[in-house]
Formats: sequence, structure tokens, C-alpha cells
Amino acid sequence: MNQCPQCKNFVDPNANVCPYCGFNLKTPYQIGYQQPYQQPNMQVNPPINPQYDPVGTTYPDAQTTDYAMYAGIAGMVLGFINFCSWIIPLCGCPMSLIGLGISAFGITSKNNKIWGIIGAVINFLTLGLSIINSIFGILNYRGY
Repeated sequence: MNQCPQCKNFVDPNANVCPYCGFNLKTPYQIGYQQPYQQPNMQVNPPINPQYDPVGTTYPDAQTTDYAMYAGIAGMVLGFINFCSWIIPLCGCPMSLIGLGISAFGITSKNNKIWGIIGAVINFLTLGLSIINSIFGILNYRGY
């Protein structure tokens, strides 16, 4: 079935005139003026802070996780734990070295280097205490 262009009712395809409104279906018609289609303006705005990104995956407003900052915090926490373990040099020295390594990674953080620096200082102090305790333990064992 065809649809009448004027009243939008469905009519028989062989009908010459719409039975509902009387519109002549066999003559060419024009319902009204239609504007010609215009392509919408698709202007692309440049980024506010353009940065060189050869892959195209980094965006200025994207939030990235700073794992180095978390490593610095972990190194600092390990340093505080090492203050309890320096008494036993067998535990204090390796834990201090691991803490120094983790803190060194924390120093590479872009935004929060302070956690890595604090962790490195604390672990360096506990490493020194463990070494001093080892030296005194050896001297005490030998009877000096």
C-alpha cells in the first residue's frame, strides 16, 4: 500500500485520488519547500596542551598510576620494619638492601619523590645499624 503525501493515510496503489483528503496521487507533487542538505561543520579542535606522543595513546587529562610512588612508600614502610630487625644482622642487612632497592625505584617517581627519598634514608640507616651490630657481634665473639 502507498501512503498519501498530504494526509499520510494508506491508500490503494491503483488509486488516482486519496479517498480521505482528495489529493491527486497521479500528478507530480511538492509538499513544501525543503532546504537542501548541508554538511555539518566538523571542525576538530587541537588539544589544549599538545605533547609529543608518537603512539597516540597518552592524553593530557588521562590519569596514570604512579607505581614508583607506591614503591617509595613500600620502601619507607620496610625501613620502619627494619628498625626492629637490625638487632639480628642476618635479617637486618638483607631487608635493608631490599628496602634500598625498592626506595631507589620510588625515587624515580615523577610527582612524589619524597617517599622514595625518606625510604632510602631510613633503609640506609638500618643497614648501617645492622653492619655496626655485626661488627660488634664479631668482636664480642672473639673476645676483644
